[in-house]
Amino acid sequence: MAALFRDLRVSEQVLWRARLQRLIRRCAKEGLWTKEIREQPAGSEIGVWALDKPLLGLRAAHLIREAAIEQVTLHALQARGAGWSWDEIGAAMGLPTGGGDPREDTAYEWIVEGRDPDRASREKVGFPQTRWRCGCCEREIEDAGPFGSSPVCHEYGHADDCARWDESVREWGAARHRQFSGRGDQR
Repeated sequence: MAALFRDLRVSEQVLWRARLQRLIRRCAKEGLWTKEIREQPAGSEIGVWALDKPLLGLRAAHLIREAAIEQVTLHALQARGAGWSWDEIGAAMGLPTGGGDPREDTAYEWIVEGRDPDRASREKVGFPQTRWRCGCCEREIEDAGPFGSSPVCHEYGHADDCARWDESVREWGAARHRQFSGRGDQR
């Protein structure tokens, strides 16, 4: 799986752009009451679909971007509730490993704090937290982010008998043991 859109093959980028353009036109037609027209670019025999009011296409694209950001957060928190780590979420988002902050920290900061990992300035602001529902114990969990510490220090609200919680704590302890015993990330 390619890390980011820019890492996809050109043919894949073309397909994703075409899908998104169709979605934007459809949303503009259905939600903003504009019409789709067939334009004939100068010097071309092939027509292309466009909107009769391009500013409404821009508005639709902006609304889709905002909705997509909300969906990234929603799906990330659902993944946390289903037992995926912030590192695994970062991997699914195509965040790199190494070079600066740990991927798990970057994923949390991006999703919960809204800090773009590509921005040069990533200064910490306050202590934001998020909430998600644990898929194992069905409790609402307060999550202060991974930031290199045990889940005991940053996840609050699991039931005492939550198997997912117990497994998270065990995995964290095993990972730290490997890290400090010189065995790296071997399992």
